[in-house]
Order: sequence, then structure tokens, then C-alpha cells
Amino acid sequence: MNPNPRRRLGWKILSGVLLGAVATVGGMVVRVQLVATAAEAEWTRRMRELESELGPGDHRRRAVRGAPLPGNGWDDYLGAVADLQKLPDSELKITVLRQVSPGQEDWDALQEFEEKYPEILDRAWKGTRREVCRHPEFDRNRIGTPARFPEIRLHQIPRLASARGRLLQTRAQAHDAAAHWLDLAVFGQDLCGNPAGMGWSTGFEVFERALAGVKDLIASPAVRPEDLSELARGLAMLEETYPSEGRTLRAYQFYRGSILPEEELLLGADCVKRTPGIQDTWRFGLSEKLMLFRGLQEMDRWIERCRAIDEMPFADVKALHATMVNERATGNPVVATFCPDLLSWTNAWRVPRAHLRLLRAAAHYRATGEVPDLADPFGARLGQSRTGSTLRLWSVGRDGEDHRGQGEWTDAPGRDIVLEVDR
Repeated sequence: MNPNPRRRLGWKILSGVLLGAVATVGGMVVRVQLVATAAEAEWTRRMRELESELGPGDHRRRAVRGAPLPGNGWDDYLGAVADLQKLPDSELKITVLRQVSPGQEDWDALQEFEEKYPEILDRAWKGTRREVCRHPEFDRNRIGTPARFPEIRLHQIPRLASARGRLLQTRAQAHDAAAHWLDLAVFGQDLCGNPAGMGWSTGFEVFERALAGVKDLIASPAVRPEDLSELARGLAMLEETYPSEGRTLRAYQFYRGSILPEEELLLGADCVKRTPGIQDTWRFGLSEKLMLFRGLQEMDRWIERCRAIDEMPFADVKALHATMVNERATGNPVVATFCPDLLSWTNAWRVPRAHLRLLRAAAHYRATGEVPDLADPFGARLGQSRTGSTLRLWSVGRDGEDHRGQGEWTDAPGRDIVLEVDR
């Protein structure tokens, strides 16, 4: 008995539809793979451009104090750490040098250790006066080779430096203390110069530690006008050598672009990391690879828009940040996870710069009685008011609103960043 012609026709139609669907899906898979491969190749070319931009140059710099010494500062920094590690545990006093919360340092023990082994800090401080500061990763880091960060071993140096600075100020050796705090500030700036962009937060912590020492020194009645004038010149030099936010953003992008293709991709906040799922990849043909490289390209476009961020008015940075937040909320999850929060990033740069400028103005005032007119990183110009011989200086801070000098030295929302000095 012959099969029903209608049924046979139905099977033929169904078979054709299924074959067409399989061919379409197969074609889409191949196309997504080709697009992902092309995106990867395009990103590799971009990485080579970033490497070329970030790596070249002799990395020469001006000395903040004294004549520059020949050599590379990083050789001295890492040499000082090596000298520390050669000491036996009984001498090294690990419990003294370990990381502790502010206010819990054993300053007596630190000063005793620093006076016993002054050559360690002296060697590091030679690095601050070298004519070249070239981080070793500039020579080792290449595409596909994640950077490693030797500065994570340098946390003991600032602690020793703080102990020496406190001792110098206790002994009323203001001239030596000023030179010392400037050296520590340069050391912090050099840590910010990590080519992978990952040392900047540590560097600014050190830089702020140095500025805290400068602040105490400026307030001291024992410091002479000539020492204050020299200190003001050194602080102005620190302004000239201040790390570039835009360059470090591009270095961060180079770092992320180097390691993300080599590691397991994890999305979300640090406390709830997860592997990508269909909810993440569906817009990219279910291709994690395409999602990754499209995300890196989008991050790169944002970071390129920040190329001139060092010169941008703070109001423009806030507007750009708002635009980024809106677009990231519905965009590529790679961008949402790894693209820096622009406002937090720029605050980390501008708060230390505001502190630096307040100290410049205060040192100049105590030395000469005059107040220089300096730009406010968060607004127009630094604010000032006088009551008798007392000068109050302020930056409007991260909210960009002038509270007429109501605030304190520590940056806080809704408050100005304030420094008060007597002459």
C-alpha cells in the first residue's frame, strides 16, 4: 500500500526545514567564530600600540632635590629590599615591620631598628635622586605575559621612613626632616609609575604618608623661613613630576588586556565572582571569546576618552562618569566588571594633589607671609581666609561645592579639604 502522498510531502517539508535550520545555526556558529577571531586579532594589534606607547623612552626625570645621580632608581629600591631580607629574623624584627593599622605602630622599636641599619633607607633614598626611574616591568612585560609587581615587597620602606621622619622632627632637625619627607614623596610617586597601572594605589598611600609628615613640619615653630622656602620649592617640583592619571589608565588597560585572555573569565563583584552564563553571552552569539574582546574594545574607547583627564575640569569628569555609568548598566558585562569607576579613580588622583597644593601654599605663606594663588583640582582656585596671623586654606573637595572652609584635612563628602597654619 502506497504511503499517503500528503504525509510524504509533510515529511519532506519538515526535513527541509530541519536541514535549513541546522545549516543556519551552523553558519551562525562559524560566523560568530570568525567574528570573535577577528576581534581577537584587532585587540592584539591594539595591545601592540599600547605597548609601543607605554614602553619607549629613557624615563629620565628631574631631581626634586639636589643634582641627579646616574643610574636607575628602581635598582636602589629593590636593592634596599634585598638588604632587608638578608638580615636574620632576630635582627629584622618581623613583628615591628609587619603591616599594622594606623596608630598601632611601635615607633620606638622602628626608630631603634632604623638607627641601627640606616644604610637600608639611605640606599632607597639614593633611588629618589637617580636621573632615570624605569620600572623593571618595562623590560619584561610583553603581550600575553602578565606583569608582576616587585613593589608589593616594598611596604617596609615607608614604615622605616616614617620612623626616621618622626625622629628628625623630635630632634628639631627641620632641614633634614624636610629633605627626608620629600624623598619619601618621590618614592611614592615612583611606585605610582608601575607600567601595569597596579602600583598607583600603594604609591599614593606612601605619597600621603610623606605629605602628613610635611604638614606636621610646616606647623612646627622650630622650622626656619629658609627651610620653609626650600620645602615650598621641593613641593612645587613634586607638582611637576606628579603621576599622570590618563597614562596610568592606559597602563591599566594594557594590564587587563594582557591577562584577561590568559585567565579564566570571572564576572561580577569580588565577593560574588561567577563564570559567564547564557544571560551574559546571548548578545554575542553565546561566545565568551567574542564577549571578552568586544568588552575590551569598549573599555578601550572609554579610556581613550579619558586621555586628557589630567587637564579636565572636575565637573567635566563627573559628567563623563555619569554617561559611563548609564551605558555600563545595560552593556557588556566585561565592561561592567573591569572598567574602572572613573569618579573613584579620579578622586584617588585629585585628593593627594589637593593636599600637595594646600601644603605648597602653606609653606610659602609661613616663609614669606604671601599666599600663592593655586588651582583647585576639584574647582577653580584654592580658597583662603585669614584671622590675624592664622591662614585657613581649602579645596572644595569631591562634591565640587564650596563650603567656605568648613571641613578638615581628611577628604569627606559634603566637606571641604582644609589646612590651617599660623605664622
